[in-house]
Amino acid sequence: MLCCKLTDAHINPNNFQKMNVRLAAQLFSKRNALGFYVYRQMQAKTENEKRLKRQFAGTESIEKLTNLLNDTFDVQYPAQKSEHRFNFLKPPIGGVKGFLFVFL
Repeated sequence: MLCCKLTDAHINPNNFQKMNVRLAAQLFSKRNALGFYVYRQMQAKTENEKRLKRQFAGTESIEKLTNLLNDTFDVQYPAQKSEHRFNFLKPPIGGVKGFLFVFL
């Protein structure tokens, strides 16, 4: 199941939970980025699936941001290998303005 470990503390954290790196790392995980992709690309057959697919339309930039943040967390744990481990350190195509345009 995608995004199955998210709790209210991930979505609506209190002031203390906002400082919890573990919750942030879980929220910005590859699994959740994959969830955006899967729900956006799924073949909707029922009305509920169509509604779910509409809710995830246009989430490409959030998926990219989630993957980027996940890669920054991966750098902190070198024992875990990631194929894009240091890609976020490379300058973005189009400079900073082009990078920000992708996410805004």
